[in-house]
Amino acid sequence: MRYGELGTLEPRLTDVFQAIGAICDLYEPAECRNYFRAAGYAAG
Repeated sequence: MRYGELGTLEPRLTDVFQAIGAICDLYEPAECRNYFRAAGYAAG
């Protein structure tokens, strides 16, 4: 990728981050915490 092409990614990256934010809104923090704890990524 050339330097000039970087600007064409910006709208797509914005869409990706908006989609990630929408996905995060689907889950409660406690549910995420339980998932990471069960997977062994969190203590306690």
